[in-house]
Amino acid sequence: MKTEWRDAGQVAILSLKGPFTMDFCLDLQDEFGSWMKKGRRKLALDLSGVDYMDSSGLATLVEIVQTARSKEIALRIFGARGRVVSMMEITGLHRALPLSEGEAEALASLEDMGHNA
Repeated sequence: MKTEWRDAGQVAILSLKGPFTMDFCLDLQDEFGSWMKKGRRKLALDLSGVDYMDSSGLATLVEIVQTARSKEIALRIFGARGRVVSMMEITGLHRALPLSEGEAEALASLEDMGHNA
């Protein structure tokens, strides 16, 4: 799994590429923790490059969403496709996660939120 950070105005975008499995979970949690320490308040998580997600990846995604909510960080997830979407639907998490269809929708949603970056 590879990660790439970029900025879109006040929103940080984290793009994930490759399989989202147990092998990557701790690294992603560390990256997210480091990002939070910078004091940023808006994050868009791009899953368009994720071709596979196991239960550990899904659990890590839920943990990141819960942490963001507890720290009042605005978060949107976008670009999920194929097996990743299927896994979210099978578990019912597609109703609980802050999902957007694409980047433009995610960014617009985050820009409308009152938190500062």
